[in-house]
Amino acid sequence: MLNKQTTITGFKRKWFLGRQTYTTDVTNNNPYVKTIDVKTVQVVVPKRFYDTRLFNVGVGLIGGMLLAK
Repeated sequence: MLNKQTTITGFKRKWFLGRQTYTTDVTNNNPYVKTIDVKTVQVVVPKRFYDTRLFNVGVGLIGGMLLAK
């Protein structure tokens, strides 16, 4: 039987405002083929201060107060 393996790599979140995790999903379309071992390497992506949600909320509040005056 032929097998088609699909590998999807990307970011997942448990809920809307949750922390992102970088994951890889491996799926086979043949039910008799099983993936036994997948090697993973964890790569830490540094988050800059202006990419944080707290920074965006702060800029929005200060911008709103300046526009309201």
